[in-house]
Amino acid sequence: MGRIKTMLFSGFMKCLYPLQKFDSDTERRFAVILERDADKWFKPAKEQFQLYYKLGTEQSEYVPDFVVETESIILMAETKKRDDLNTDEVKAKAAAAMLPTSR
Repeated sequence: MGRIKTMLFSGFMKCLYPLQKFDSDTERRFAVILERDADKWFKPAKEQFQLYYKLGTEQSEYVPDFVVETESIILMAETKKRDDLNTDEVKAKAAAAMLPTSR
């Protein structure tokens, strides 16, 4: 599983960049789904959005796994194991990614 981080992948038609690296095979498989179902997608670079989340006393940068555009919405997507969905870290990242709603 750790070997995937050393590989470069190509052949994506809807990705904004010709080559991609993935942190896990789950990310790679999600990219294949995005190729089928999204209009456009990309993996953002570090500091591209300047999002930060607080976990305890630490403040860390949050870089979403993917940014996805469909016909009706643009969203940030994160691939996680089901067991990780309710962790404090995942909740803090989700809060950091939420845009304030206008009233």
